[in-house]
Amino acid sequence: MVGGGVLRNGCVQEEIRFLLSPELIVSRLLTHKLGGTEALEMHGFERFSNYTGYAKTFTFTGPNDPAAFEPLGMATDGATCGPHQ
Repeated sequence: MVGGGVLRNGCVQEEIRFLLSPELIVSRLLTHKLGGTEALEMHGFERFSNYTGYAKTFTFTGPNDPAAFEPLGMATDGATCGPHQ
């Protein structure tokens, strides 16, 4: 599933990106479960939050400066790495 465990307790690469740019969460409604050879590209989203850490040390450190807006892009794939996917 696109976004990994962002709506559960996941807090690594893909989940962190979805937390920093919450408009990406909508893609979970609009995208089917990706196969192992499929990918999804998303463009034009904004970073709303800043953070430190990773996984269990992830911490919100405040809002991102709106003046620093720069349209972002990312690609995610359908590869799975565990039974929770």
